Amino acid sequence: PPKIIMKDYVDLGKKQAKLYNDALNGILNDIDKIDSIPTMLACMSRLRQITETAELLSSTITESSKIDRLKEIIGDLDKKEKVVIFTWFSASADIIKRELEIDEPNSCAIVTGKTKNSAEEIERFKTDPSCRYFIATIKSAGVGLTLTEAHTMVMLSLPWTATDFEQATSRIHRISMDAPANIYVLLARNTIDERVYDIVSKKKALSDCLVDNKLSIKELTKLLAEG
Repeated sequence: PPKIIMKDYVDLGKKQAKLYNDALNGILNDIDKIDSIPTMLACMSRLRQITETAELLSSTITESSKIDRLKEIIGDLDKKEKVVIFTWFSASADIIKRELEIDEPNSCAIVTGKTKNSAEEIERFKTDPSCRYFIATIKSAGVGLTLTEAHTMVMLSLPWTATDFEQATSRIHRISMDAPANIYVLLARNTIDERVYDIVSKKKALSDCLVDNKLSIKELTKLLAEG
């Protein structure tokens, strides 16, 4: 069966958008003070965090258009259907779990770099009908797992490389499946999200350069300005 990857655009909420634009303008205003690629990537990561949920960088703003959209996608599925949810950020995984379990207590398994009982969490998702959601960071569960109990995946944020993207989206896609694997990639409109998706889905060479620190500050600034 096919692996169907769907770009799903969301608009940031008013407060979330202001936080994003303030952070972006601050980076661009101080661009001459950024003297290393790792520092620049850290700045880009802050923007990516804001597009996922403002709560990652703000103690007062909790808006997340992506989590709102995630709930809409889940709400359109059969109540028994399982879903794999990927994020790049461990703290975001905890927030997603908290938000989903408001309406469905004990419905989430979670695997991040902080999880001590990953094998138990994975087994619970696979065997417990009441455990509908497998929430994980791409680094912790993006390779080596077969999660074909789910036919739907929602990615709230992306890895930096095309290889990691392909590996992560393949967790629910196997030859033995009897239905398509539906992958929703949530992208905040008019933000860096769109540029990162373009890189990991179409420009493998550029994504490899990004991770290997082979791009210049000028090239990374272009990614920010066009995002």
